[in-house]
Amino acid sequence: MLSLDHIEAVFNSSTIPTALFSPSEDPVFVAVNDAFLRTSTRTREELLGTRLFAAFDTPRETPEAPAAALQESIMQAIRTGKPQTMPAQHYPIKVKQADGSDAFEDRYWNAVNAPVFDAAGQLIFVLHYMLDITGQVEAREEQRAAIELYSTLIASMDDGFCIVDVVYDDTGKPIDYRFLDVNPAFEAQTGLKNARGKSVRQLVPDSDDTHWAELYSSVALTGRPLRLVEEGSPIGRWFNIYATRVGDPKLGKVAVLFSDVTESRRARDDLRSLANDLATENRRKTEFLATLAHELRNPLAPLRTGLELIRIAGGKPPPKVFDMMDRQLHQLVHLIDDLLDIARINSGKVQLKRERIVLRDAIANAVDTALPVIEAAGHQLDASLPDHELLLHADPVRLAQVFSNLLANAAKYTPGGGRIGITVQHDDRSVRVAVSDTGIGIPTDALPGVFDMFSQVSRNMGRAQGGLGIGLSLVRSLVEMHGGAVHAESAGEGKGSTFVVELPLASGSGAELPSCAAPSAGAPIRHTGRLKILVADDNVDAASTFMALLETGGHRVDVVHDGRQALEQARTGGYDLAILDIGMPGLSGYEVAAALRQSPGCAHTFLAALTGWGSEEDQARARAAGFDAHLTKPAGLAEIDRLLQSLLDKRGE
Repeated sequence: MLSLDHIEAVFNSSTIPTALFSPSEDPVFVAVNDAFLRTSTRTREELLGTRLFAAFDTPRETPEAPAAALQESIMQAIRTGKPQTMPAQHYPIKVKQADGSDAFEDRYWNAVNAPVFDAAGQLIFVLHYMLDITGQVEAREEQRAAIELYSTLIASMDDGFCIVDVVYDDTGKPIDYRFLDVNPAFEAQTGLKNARGKSVRQLVPDSDDTHWAELYSSVALTGRPLRLVEEGSPIGRWFNIYATRVGDPKLGKVAVLFSDVTESRRARDDLRSLANDLATENRRKTEFLATLAHELRNPLAPLRTGLELIRIAGGKPPPKVFDMMDRQLHQLVHLIDDLLDIARINSGKVQLKRERIVLRDAIANAVDTALPVIEAAGHQLDASLPDHELLLHADPVRLAQVFSNLLANAAKYTPGGGRIGITVQHDDRSVRVAVSDTGIGIPTDALPGVFDMFSQVSRNMGRAQGGLGIGLSLVRSLVEMHGGAVHAESAGEGKGSTFVVELPLASGSGAELPSCAAPSAGAPIRHTGRLKILVADDNVDAASTFMALLETGGHRVDVVHDGRQALEQARTGGYDLAILDIGMPGLSGYEVAAALRQSPGCAHTFLAALTGWGSEEDQARARAAGFDAHLTKPAGLAEIDRLLQSLLDKRGE
C-alpha cells in the first residue's frame, strides 16, 4: 500500500486544483494541493482549518450567488453520496494588490464535488476539484461581443449581405447555391423573400444559369476574393459585388456583400439614350437649318433676278416677270407661314374657328392656292368631287391649308408632266379625301415616319426639290385637331404616293352656309377718295416702299422711323389711318397705340398694327393695346386695299 507520504506527494503533484472539505453545510478546509494554492492565490496556512465561505467571500455587488451554488452542490453530494458536477461558475476571488490592499478579481470555474468514504462506508470528506476557465470564458465573451457587433453592423447596412454555400452535382460541377444567412437589406436589394435556407433555383425556378455558382465555387476553392461591377443577375437586376471565402474550402461557403445599382445603371443608360436622341435631334435641326437656307434662297433668287430685269428694262420687264415674282413671293410667304403654324401648334396656341362648311369649297380654295405650283411644273390635275354637298364642322382656312399642302407636296415630288389626282369617298359618318401623284414614291420603311417633324429632310438631302419636312407634320396636326386622321400609301420608290385624309361629317343636314365668299386676292378694289395716312416702321426700306404703294392710290402719306416720332406726329397730324410697326425703338407699337387712345385729338384715327408676329395671341394683344386692325407682314395688296376701302366707305357714310 501507498504510504501517507506517497499519497500526499501524488495529491500535491496534480495539476488540477484540488481540496478536501469536512462533510458539512459549512465545510472547513482539511487539505489543499499546490495547484489549488496557485489558482486561488492563497497559502496553505491561510486555508487549512478555515471555513470555506469565510476564506472565499464574494463582493457584495456581485449579482449572482456563487457561494450558495457551491454550498448546494456540496450538500447534494453529501445527501446523495454521488459526485456533483457544477456548471461554469462566476466566482470572484480576493487578490492582494502591490500596495497590500485587497481587490476582487473575476474568475470563472468548472468544479466537481465528490463524497469520500472510508472502508466502513462512512462519509469522511468532500473532494473538491476545479478548473479555472476564466481565459476561455473571456475569449468566448469577446467572440460573442464581436459576433453581436458585426451582426448589428451587417443588419443595419444598406448594402445586401448573405452567406451562401455552393451546391455541386454528382460530377463535382457547381450548379446552384443556397442562402445560409441574409441581412434585412438582402430582401430590399433583391426582392427575394424568405430566402434563408433556399437555393436560387428554388427562388427563381426559371433560372438555369450556373454562372454565379461557378464564380462562388471559384472563390470558395481558391480563397481569392471576387469584385464585380455592374454584374447582371438571374433576377434581372444589376449589382456591385464583393465575395470572399468563409471557413474551410471544403464547405464551399462564401460571404457576399452587394449593392443594387440597377436604377443608377438605368439612369445612366437613359442619359446616354437622351444624349443620343439630342445628338440626333441636333443633327436633324442642323440639316433643317441648312435646308431652310436653301428653301429661302429658292424664291429669293428669281425675285432678285426679276428686280435686275426691271432695272435693266427701265421699268418695262419682259412679259410674265411680275407674275413670276408674285408666285415666288407667295412661295416664300407660304414657307414662313408653315414654320409659324407648326410652332403655334406645338405650343398649343392654334385654335380652330369651326363653322359648317361644304367640303367641295375647302378643296376648291386649296386647288386655287396650289394651282400655280402645279401648272408651273406642267402637271395634270384630275379632281373627282361629289356633286352633292358634304358638310363638315371645320375651320375653312385650316382645312384648305391641309389640302393645299398635300397638293403642293404632290407637285413638288412629281417629275415634270406628271399626274396629280384628288378624289372624295364617304359614308354616313365620315369622308375620305385622297391626294395621289405619279411621283418619286416613298420607301416602305419610311412610311411610318413620313409625317414626323423634319423627317423628309434627311431622305431628300441632295434631291433637286429638297424641302423642310414640316408640311406633312403640319397636315397631320391640323387634321387631328379636326378629329380626323391622315396616312400615306406608296408601292415604293418611283411608284407614286397617296395621302389619305379622313374627317368626320357634320351631324344634321340643315346647315346654314355662307351666302357668298370673301373677295379673292385678285378682285378689283374701288377707291372713291383719299386718306391721310401715317406709316411708322424702323425698317426704312419697308416704310418707303409702303409709302410709295399707298401714294399710288392718291393718299397723303407721312413716314417716321421710331415710336416717339410716331406718337408726336400722330398727335399733331390729324390722320385717318396710322399703320404702326410693333418692334420700333423708343416706344413699341403697343405703347404708341395705347398712348394715342388716351389722346382726345386722335379718337377718330384708325390704328392698324403691321408686324411679323401674326399668331392669335399677338392679334389679341394688339386689340388690347387699342389697335383696330392687325396686318401680318408681308401684307398683300388685296388686304391693304380692303382696309383702305372700308375706311373710305365709313367716311362716305
